[in-house]
Amino acid sequence: MPRAKKCYIVAGDINLYSLQRYKVAGESMLMVEVPRKDKVVEDVIRAKLRRNIRNVMVSMAITENYIYLLSHEDALSVAFLYSVYLYARQRGVEARMYHVTSVDPEEVLPEEVRRVGEAWTRRRLSNEEIVKLRSKYITRDLLDVLIFKPKQ
Repeated sequence: MPRAKKCYIVAGDINLYSLQRYKVAGESMLMVEVPRKDKVVEDVIRAKLRRNIRNVMVSMAITENYIYLLSHEDALSVAFLYSVYLYARQRGVEARMYHVTSVDPEEVLPEEVRRVGEAWTRRRLSNEEIVKLRSKYITRDLLDVLIFKPKQ
């Protein structure tokens, strides 16, 4: 999987006002991932969000390869995400939509990942730690906890 060289938030949506708006919403979200293959699609997505930012609870992040739109499950915001998804698909861009839910990191993250994350708050990571975690994926650990481990 290609690594993003830069990632930034656009549309001015990360501020105290938007964080307060998100706190009242539910705990699960929807996300649309649009590959950055068509400049017209990118421009339309940005313009559409700029026009509707006061009406929808949507955050947008742009990496080198993808545009991500994230929204809580209020109907208007979901309709907005779906319209972006459909537009990209109509233009031949393979957009995808995901359902995202909140998790307790203490329960779902492997001990090694948590330990390195805690160390990272106090110091830089060593090259050994970086190499070791770059080659490790946590999907199996997440599935074990979220699906297969019964709640007590």
